[in-house]
Amino acid sequence: MTSNKRLLSYYYDANAEQELPTDRLGNYNVEFGPDVMANPPVAGQDTVSTVVYVRNDHQYPMELRPMTLDKDLAIIEYPDFLEPGEIALVRFAFAPSADRIKPLEGGSWDFTKIVYSKV
Repeated sequence: MTSNKRLLSYYYDANAEQELPTDRLGNYNVEFGPDVMANPPVAGQDTVSTVVYVRNDHQYPMELRPMTLDKDLAIIEYPDFLEPGEIALVRFAFAPSADRIKPLEGGSWDFTKIVYSKV
């Protein structure tokens, strides 16, 4: 495996035909769509969510453990485990706290990936 090979890739659709834009490290910057951009959630009141699909691009199975660096962002649905080539749904929820003044920024989440070798 080369050092720039991605472990996971992200898609708009469950068939993994429309890949989502990612940064140079292969991480997807969560977006909640044009409706949310036009009418952002009210801090302390609203929650918005979005769905993307993740595919295991590695040759081995892996366990996924979500982590977020932003207290107002949660990964509320995700696969615990993905086989090679398997695609699964990931659901994000953003509920800005009442005192929040900054927008959600890229790089605020990831999965800790535990890759299992085949025995």
